[in-house]
Amino acid sequence: MGPEFSEFSKLKNIEAIFGKLIINGTQLENFKFFENLKFVASFDALKPAILVENNLNLKDIQFPKLERVGIIERVIFNNNSELISTKPEFCERFKKSLKWEFDELLIDKNSCQEFRDFQFAENPKINDLGGLRNLSSIACMNINIWDNSKMKFWNLLKLKTIKYPKNVYTNKNLKIFAFDLDPEFCINSKEMEFFMSNRKLDLDYLDGKYCQLSELDSEVCLIPEVQCKHFLGNLEIGPEFSDFSILKNVEVILGNLIIDGTQLETFEFFENLKFVASLDKSKPPILVENNMNLKDIQFPKLENLTSTNPNSTKFEIYISSESPEFCITIEEMEMLLKIENSDIDHIFGKYCKPEFSETLCKKPEEKCTGYFGDLTISKYSDLNNLEFLEIIYGSLTIKETNFKNLNFLKNLKFVAQMDHKPAIIIQDNPNLVNATFPSLKVIIEFLNLRN
Repeated sequence: MGPEFSEFSKLKNIEAIFGKLIINGTQLENFKFFENLKFVASFDALKPAILVENNLNLKDIQFPKLERVGIIERVIFNNNSELISTKPEFCERFKKSLKWEFDELLIDKNSCQEFRDFQFAENPKINDLGGLRNLSSIACMNINIWDNSKMKFWNLLKLKTIKYPKNVYTNKNLKIFAFDLDPEFCINSKEMEFFMSNRKLDLDYLDGKYCQLSELDSEVCLIPEVQCKHFLGNLEIGPEFSDFSILKNVEVILGNLIIDGTQLETFEFFENLKFVASLDKSKPPILVENNMNLKDIQFPKLENLTSTNPNSTKFEIYISSESPEFCITIEEMEMLLKIENSDIDHIFGKYCKPEFSETLCKKPEEKCTGYFGDLTISKYSDLNNLEFLEIIYGSLTIKETNFKNLNFLKNLKFVAQMDHKPAIIIQDNPNLVNATFPSLKVIIEFLNLRN
């Protein structure tokens, strides 16, 4: 888009640009004519996805509805008006308007990503972070603790808050990188409990083991007992385990939970379990198998799990049963779907027959946020009530329509079907130019596109 371009009214309906956006040498003052632009997606690694330069009258750099820049997440403003160059608030306006973190935003070669990582690296003689033992809060982009060959522990027992700086707007989790430390490096149980309680931390790159118990770990036990709230080690429940009452107070398992070969029907005895934190790279945090009578897989208060497998950014949950009566309730599936970074493609079973309500339906209706069954949308479908849908417990098929986009499913977050077929099929829609689901987070099984 250059000085000769004048038909800006033709751009008002554009929602996605699959390529680069270049605005160069115009007399524009703002970009309000891009009133519906949401996505710019470029694969050119050598150039920014958005390049705006030599627009000397430019007074505002915001795109009214822009949400995400990718796949190359670089935006450059260069040699525009003096106003843009000298006012730092333009950085914040642009970043705040987006719903997704991007890699680089430059205004006249000055980075708007002024925030840095918390980094402690390449210190071969440091044993711990004891000099920071009173540290209570960290605001940064990532935490990098690596290549400290003598570091055996952190000693950050007073740390209460880890978060992004207040002017960073992102839906990504803050990552903790910890590797190439002393072979005996270990995580204190209180440190891990703090990490687990923070739902916005990504622990996939945390390499270590748990420290041996100390006087600070008075609430931690190695053998299950009635008053035990924090269990250290792998908790294995097999056919010989019988006294489930001693597990009712357990809140945290610092290891793996394995339930194998029991006669259990439910896990109700884990009435207070909140976190399962595994540092074992070879196993899933929770493994439930060979329990022939199992009818319910819900852990009443489970909030978070973690596993530090460096080959995966997700942790896997395996659940299966040989019982023909075994089924998963929609409440259980919803709980599993909402656990961040979970991979639940290894759950084998069927859905239990649900009780339908105002929010759970088998025909899309107003206020219906959950749909049970396979949903097929054609050119004859009524789209008015689909905007309320958030979860489909089954598959979604969109075929033989004249749709240009899928914005009528603007609130759809999860599609979870258990029949080992495509969860989403989008087929024979000749006018479709944008197959993005604005809010979609998780698909169980896979996506099939043919248009």
